[in-house]
Amino acid sequence: MSINGWPLRKGRVYGTIGLLTHYLLSRPRGYATGRCCSGAQGESHPMLERKLKEKVIAKFKTHESDTGSTPVQVAILTEEIKQLTKHLKDHKKDFSSRRGLLRKVSERRKLLNYLQREDAAAYDKLVAALKLKVVRAEETPATLLAAEEVASATATASETPAPKPEAA
Repeated sequence: MSINGWPLRKGRVYGTIGLLTHYLLSRPRGYATGRCCSGAQGESHPMLERKLKEKVIAKFKTHESDTGSTPVQVAILTEEIKQLTKHLKDHKKDFSSRRGLLRKVSERRKLLNYLQREDAAAYDKLVAALKLKVVRAEETPATLLAAEEVASATATASETPAPKPEAA
């Protein structure tokens, strides 16, 4: 017997309250709580502390009351990604946080693509300020390999002389 995929102990008769209590007690430690994967009391990880967030906003804002422009959002996501990466180095089996990290990286990538389309100068400035590694489309391994093959093919074609046509 199970509830939502969580197995229940066999051989016991549960009422409605007992079944719910057992379900809540049989979940992994820290599941769906504000606690860390270690389950220590009071050890929760807020996404970004208020002071750090205000500092990031102040550094990347485009005007006085700016809190949500694309550069600010990317900078905030970058700080959150740094914190989650540090957390995951200590807690290697925290898969829910890993999923959140991947979601944040994806969101940052989408915002960076948008910024690159709309304002290339601001994109370059932001990438340099945040020290992000960017792989451009023309620098992907597949295109580099194709470029090397084309270069080697033209080099061998220029080295071998063309066959002379025979006179009939």
